Amino acid sequence: IEPLFMNNGCFSLRCRRLKNAVVAHLGLASILETTMGDAKLVLLDYVAGLYRAMQKNPDLRAYWDTAIRRPDIATDTASSAIKYPFTDKTLRWLVKGLTEGHPNPRFLSTWAYIIADVSKLYAPGSGGQLNKVEDLTAITTSMARSVKRLMFNLCDADTADDEVEIKLLLSKLEMLMLWLVPYVTSLPDEVDPVHDVLQVVMEPLVELKFLVHLALQTISGEVYAPDRFAAALHVLQLVAQLEACFESDQVPRLFRMFKAQVEKPHSHTWRDSDQSKVPVSLNLVSAAFGLPSSFVQWMQPLRTNVNDLIREFFELVGKHFFNPNLSMSLDPHTDHVVASTSAKSIFSQWLHLARHNISTTLQLPSAKDLKADAKITHSSALWLPIFAFTDASQSLLCLQNHPLSVVCAPTKDGNGVVHTQFDHIVENVELGKVYRCAGRLTGLALRHQAPLGVHLPEAFWKLVRGTDKLTWQDYTSHSPQFQSSLAAVLDHDFDTDDNDDAWELYFESCGAVTVVGTADEDGTTHHYPSTEIELQVGGKSIRVTNDNKARYVQLRAERFFCNQMTHMQAFQKGVLDVIYKRDLLWLSATELQGVARGAVIVDVKALQEHIHYVRPAHAEHPTIVRFWQAVHEMDQPMLRQLLTFCDHQLMLPEYPTKEILIEKITVALTYGAFGFDRV
Repeated sequence: IEPLFMNNGCFSLRCRRLKNAVVAHLGLASILETTMGDAKLVLLDYVAGLYRAMQKNPDLRAYWDTAIRRPDIATDTASSAIKYPFTDKTLRWLVKGLTEGHPNPRFLSTWAYIIADVSKLYAPGSGGQLNKVEDLTAITTSMARSVKRLMFNLCDADTADDEVEIKLLLSKLEMLMLWLVPYVTSLPDEVDPVHDVLQVVMEPLVELKFLVHLALQTISGEVYAPDRFAAALHVLQLVAQLEACFESDQVPRLFRMFKAQVEKPHSHTWRDSDQSKVPVSLNLVSAAFGLPSSFVQWMQPLRTNVNDLIREFFELVGKHFFNPNLSMSLDPHTDHVVASTSAKSIFSQWLHLARHNISTTLQLPSAKDLKADAKITHSSALWLPIFAFTDASQSLLCLQNHPLSVVCAPTKDGNGVVHTQFDHIVENVELGKVYRCAGRLTGLALRHQAPLGVHLPEAFWKLVRGTDKLTWQDYTSHSPQFQSSLAAVLDHDFDTDDNDDAWELYFESCGAVTVVGTADEDGTTHHYPSTEIELQVGGKSIRVTNDNKARYVQLRAERFFCNQMTHMQAFQKGVLDVIYKRDLLWLSATELQGVARGAVIVDVKALQEHIHYVRPAHAEHPTIVRFWQAVHEMDQPMLRQLLTFCDHQLMLPEYPTKEILIEKITVALTYGAFGFDRV
């Protein structure tokens, strides 16, 4: 029957309902006992999919119940009735396959739940069938192999392979916890769960602390694969928390947590299978229990090395989310050096542990927060970059003003001017998700006091705080020219210049729009690079007067700062996803700006050591010697101008004296500090 469940072929069933009926008719026991090899894996993969779908669609429960129902057979023993639909043979095959063979983390995670659910591991008075320490030890042995592969396979690594290995490792740890806790609670009183069970099961993981400690000590600066180290540390952290729960009699609490998760899996348990996230059950343990003192003491000598991992992670964040010059291909095969989603998820769990009163996990955006009718299904890479430079010196960032999404094409008036109505503007949902993701990563950086090296306007951080009332001057502080033009509008007397066409202003601003949901047959969307977009409903008919010019200036300044405030709100929500608002408000907008930017200090000594000279220049050349003497005398603002001026190369004339050299450099930095390559 394998061909019936293949994705293609002349015998393949196209209807899922028919496949469900076949699974129900055969029964899970028959599938496990009578199929072999690849045929069994194909069927079990579909069974796993049916189990996941059943959690969302109760109508599928009938198929599942029929598949696991035990037929009334007179020869059945009480033992076989309890074990049905598994037998000792099929259960051993499953445990071995999950720990040693199957490379699909989602398959592994689903079957860990199926075995726990169908075997009734969490039923009252039931020890289940996993009553052998060998089954649990097999899982920890497999975990130890995975950690060793991650830690010591440091050359010619494939990022995709690392991602799968990390996902498998976390899924195995989840399986261990789901099976270990009910087994321990079923033990008789004379059995010590710590010494007789836990220490035996965890024996394969004991040496990992030494190996991870040894590997982390080799880090010196740039880390080749921080995700691997983060995953290994996270596993050791969760194992330490599990051991602490056993030693402090917290097993009943663990039992209740896992029982609730098995009986009704969280909606995000198997969501977004293409992304590597820490399993929900592991999140529960990480968030509910603090770090054991023994683990903290073990981590103390590695503090500097772990900070290197965190710094490396946030350098990647700054490089990709806050780089206006970033250009990413939409080709999925293109190699991009980005942090894996495993690292993001693990680092967010570390953040949770830093909170003393944490009681909930991260809340993902609900459907109510998003406009489903305006959903755009482009790749997130299409929206990068999401920040832009505000000035020629490229020192200050602001939100990138992407074309606004509208549901209807703009209309053209009698004068040929194209207008876009305010109520036709819709939220770009996918772009909002990118900004929310950037907000979460920024929140992590603020929490860890890890500078991102980005300079954003103070108004940006006032909006993030959410309690400051912004004026039009705040929104335009990064652009003196635009600020002066709005000031001129406020100073102008519109009552005396009714016939002056230069001051005939309406509640509109110029910008680009893209019509959503109207792609041509070749996939081309309708884009209008220049239209008059209303600042409020009916704006094209509202002329600016003395009575409403203040409102016009405020709306115009807001549109100038961010052409769609929902993106700024998404960024703020992302920050608040990982930092309590009451904690955020301890810092002013200026202080938040400083934490995100970091200390901007130019290390002249380090700069001098890393300069490369091209003939005939060399370190001992008289002009070069005088140049470095002059540089060492500069203050920090002038040093920053110098780096902006010659960020790639410097063609230095052979000035005869140090005084002339300083004079020429000063002139160059004063009038040309935006750099040769930016002219």
